[in-house]
Amino acid sequence: MDTQTFYGIAHPAQAVAFATRVCDVIGHGSTRKAVPMLLETSATETLVGQYRDDTLYYAGAGICQTDESTFDWLKEKYQDSSIAKRIKEELNIDLRKVSYQELDYSPMLSFIFARLRYWVVKAPIPASVEGRAQYWKDHYNSHAENAKGTPEKYLERVKQCAVYIRMAA
Repeated sequence: MDTQTFYGIAHPAQAVAFATRVCDVIGHGSTRKAVPMLLETSATETLVGQYRDDTLYYAGAGICQTDESTFDWLKEKYQDSSIAKRIKEELNIDLRKVSYQELDYSPMLSFIFARLRYWVVKAPIPASVEGRAQYWKDHYNSHAENAKGTPEKYLERVKQCAVYIRMAA
């Protein structure tokens, strides 16, 4: 059975390669859990590209659903950094030139901005999926009163997409 996908991927399994490559360039972190964190984030936000958000940038953009203010902040913070230089040299992406809307069509770019969002967090990415669920809520998902994301929903979505996430293990 064919899987309908969005955000520039032909099949959810491709997300593993994108997330891994992004972490190879930006960094895997001290716990080496950045790839699972990115894949689980994409599972939670878009079922690894199988769910298309129809709110047109209201809830975010791309396979990881980065919101625009976070995109702008991270772009400003990193566009002239050594990380941006590595991204340009190894992925041929110039952070100074990317636009927010490109996240919807480039899974690589979406994973870059998700990784940068977690990169600024001082606390290491937890080893357990339960810990990562809370980490996502604390550092990636909105704390706004109307925010629908919960660690429980994270765990449910990760379980739904486990076949793709296990590919990265």
